[in-house]
Amino acid sequence: MYGTYLSASGADSYSRYLEVIANNVANVDTPGFRRELPIIKAYHAEAIEQGLASPGDGGIHDVGGGVGMFQTVTSFEIGQVQRTGVDSDVMLADPRGDHFFVVDQDGQQMLTRAGNFLFDKEGYLVTQSGRQVLSANGGPVRINPNLPFEFDSTGSVVQPSTGVRTELAVVRPASLNDLQHMGENLFANQGQLQVVAADERRVRSGYLETSAARPVQEMVDMIKVTRAYESNVRMIQQQDGITESLLSRVLRG
Repeated sequence: MYGTYLSASGADSYSRYLEVIANNVANVDTPGFRRELPIIKAYHAEAIEQGLASPGDGGIHDVGGGVGMFQTVTSFEIGQVQRTGVDSDVMLADPRGDHFFVVDQDGQQMLTRAGNFLFDKEGYLVTQSGRQVLSANGGPVRINPNLPFEFDSTGSVVQPSTGVRTELAVVRPASLNDLQHMGENLFANQGQLQVVAADERRVRSGYLETSAARPVQEMVDMIKVTRAYESNVRMIQQQDGITESLLSRVLRG
């Protein structure tokens, strides 16, 4: 049954791989989305994994132990620039892609690259899903909704008629590896955050950073992974047939 086990582990791994690709495809139109990359790991035989045998010794345990999806990692490749002309759309144009806006989710600060914001009827700057965008002082960003506004190049919203200027929180994690993908375009930070100084900010109004998911590449990957999954399933079926044939012969004997 060892071969069946190996094929089953392969089918399970590639099934989970397809789920990751499907999530990337589902977010090709999500601004600021970062694609996930599955890491497939090859294992030794169980005896080697448990330290009962050594790899390369030429014994009966010196065989492969199948594969498994070890983890998923986030690619922080920057998305393309899209001009929208919408006054409340803002894009972080930092060259390394490590600057983030800060939004509130049930009292917890989340980071995002998506700047497709809007002002609600009370004048609060919110995300498309209603999360409040935070200012540099940690509070919500709010304007007079009856007066015109504009965003400057440092990421501050200004109402010229009153001279009121509110600076959006723009931060940089100590390492992109400290970010945990929380779905869509949100990240939780597990390390230290650094406030980005005004002279380091590059914010463009009327533009958005699109999803970093690449539809063509995702579809190519989906075809390859689907074929690998189907190959493992066929191997299970073939080994099941061989086992059934063997048992039939034994019973007839």
